[in-house]
Amino acid sequence: MPEGPTAGPSRVVRANLLALAALIVMGAGVLLWQQPWRPSSSVDDVSYPDDPARVIDQQLRAMSDATGEELVTAAGGTETARTAAAALDLLGGQKVRFGYVDGGQAPTRDDGSTTVTVRVTWQTDGSVLPAAERASEVQLVMRPDGDRFAWAGTDHRGGEPLPLWLAGEIAVDADADAVVVALEDASDDMAELAPIATAAAQRAREELGETAADRFVLVVPPTDAALGRLAGRAPDEAAAIAAVTTRLDATSDAGAVVALNPAVFAGMDERGRRIVLVHEAVHQLTRVVGSRVEMWVAEGYADEIALRGDAAGLETSAGRILAEVRREGPPAALPGPQDFGDAERVTAVYESAWLAIRMLVEEYGDERVREFYDAVVDGAEVDVALREMLGTDLASVTARWQDYLVALAS
Repeated sequence: MPEGPTAGPSRVVRANLLALAALIVMGAGVLLWQQPWRPSSSVDDVSYPDDPARVIDQQLRAMSDATGEELVTAAGGTETARTAAAALDLLGGQKVRFGYVDGGQAPTRDDGSTTVTVRVTWQTDGSVLPAAERASEVQLVMRPDGDRFAWAGTDHRGGEPLPLWLAGEIAVDADADAVVVALEDASDDMAELAPIATAAAQRAREELGETAADRFVLVVPPTDAALGRLAGRAPDEAAAIAAVTTRLDATSDAGAVVALNPAVFAGMDERGRRIVLVHEAVHQLTRVVGSRVEMWVAEGYADEIALRGDAAGLETSAGRILAEVRREGPPAALPGPQDFGDAERVTAVYESAWLAIRMLVEEYGDERVREFYDAVVDGAEVDVALREMLGTDLASVTARWQDYLVALAS
């Protein structure tokens, strides 16, 4: 048994440790109760309306067919609603409908708001975008606001394109030949892009003459990720393209627009930018999107127009396919969809399609090749159009194209 004088300090130390442990436990309890790491407005702090799905559905009905301040008020007076209403007005949007799909039964976000899937339909009057009925499913962030909700944010849903007027602030620059629609930060580039778009449209029209579309329409998102949301493309797919001709959220046979990838476009020289925009202008102005046209005809013809008058030699414009022919001989067939999907050969594939159309123009002249192209865009089979418009057939064209490639590569 220890002696008295040495046991005293040990008891003091143990008592202090027990007191410290008690303080730690109490402090932890206070932290768990107060939860300072949580947002100041949490789910527990928010009063959520009864029967929320019904309330949201009714509110979406009130927002439908509304524009301007009427839409803003019906949506809860938020900045999100105000920005969307302004963009809708700039785009000539009308007859907007918000259709409830699912969601909203309970808070899904830390601030007590919820995400609701909504089918948005709207129409454009043709003043900016081609006139069309447009539709897409989107996700709206709805924040409880008394006995209803306030529209607090918007995002695309899966592979569905995000309607342009729901993508943020926009700016529009238009003249008789071209329209440029820039989103958010991209509006800073409007002064530079507007004259480039106009020049591309004028160049395409010089070669095309009368076309189905009235004006070239260029949409400029701020990032490649934003391009993916607008066009309903996967992020890696959107990041790899300079521009794409697309209907965005338009349905049926509506006219398309050209959506730009600002990251890729910014890295191009003046020649590259001109070729890309004239190429896409041909697609848009001749309404290729939605047709069953063979890709080698569509892409080859667009490049033929874009490269006319180009000062660069064939080793610049067709260097990949010519090098491939020198190594391996000509391709066994004109390029098909699987060839255009080959990331390693895609440049050579585009070049080979261009040279096929270039050869036809040299043999038959531009007017007859345009007739062949229009027939294919209108739905004719390539072999039928070749026979009726050019008096030849696909097998003969393929063989001559192969010889043409060999001759150019030699």
